[in-house]
Amino acid sequence: MVSMLILEENGAVKMNSLAYTPNGSGTIKLVSDYQFNLTDDNSVVTIPTGFVSDGSTIPRLLWPIFGSPFSPKLIHASIEHDFLISEGYDGETRDLHFYSRLLKSGVSKWKAYLMYLGV
Repeated sequence: MVSMLILEENGAVKMNSLAYTPNGSGTIKLVSDYQFNLTDDNSVVTIPTGFVSDGSTIPRLLWPIFGSPFSPKLIHASIEHDFLISEGYDGETRDLHFYSRLLKSGVSKWKAYLMYLGV
């Protein structure tokens, strides 16, 4: 999957259907609703405008290996996972979705698996 990254005039970042702006303190805030299909049942989940995420929680020492918290290959999986946590989805559902989303975004299987073990 190729991601198209656009920096808008208002400072917001838009990548495919995901649009966000820096929110301070290492977080981002969605500037429009974002929808995705849940891996286990293909249901549509909508993350509302204003949702705040801290991206991937990766120790800085490991950024050269896995990427930074808001790396293009990680951002969709991270925001979706954060939202599923906030909505009370069970661990197996949200963590398997995270793993599947990483693979869909082009993360290698071994990296995705290690990140899955870390969530």
